[in-house]
Amino acid sequence: MTLPSVVLGVAALVFVAVGVQGLFMPGRIVEPLGARIASPSFANEIRANYGGMRLAMAALLGIGAWRTSMAMPALALLLGFTGGLCVGRAWSWLRDGAPNGFVRIFFALEAVGAIAAGALLAR
Repeated sequence: MTLPSVVLGVAALVFVAVGVQGLFMPGRIVEPLGARIASPSFANEIRANYGGMRLAMAALLGIGAWRTSMAMPALALLLGFTGGLCVGRAWSWLRDGAPNGFVRIFFALEAVGAIAAGALLAR
């Protein structure tokens, strides 16, 4: 197993874990943020973005982990997605103040994914 396939495989598993919670247990995503699912529209948005999108990402990252020809595009996807999340979180940290521990864990996982993907793409 190559290093890119390990990184992509681990990232896919993390995305599956978040995606399953987002799709089937959206409250587990929003309650640590101080919110609750208060409307069908809010539930829909969480299920789509934290559920469906993360599960689709997991599938694409998994394909990259198992098909060598897809590893570089999957790493680019991982870098773009997690890097973008990190930029948004960093900007919010500066503008809005420090987030709670739950958000910091997401930030750390996303930063590790972005750094690992970027390093593998650079080599």
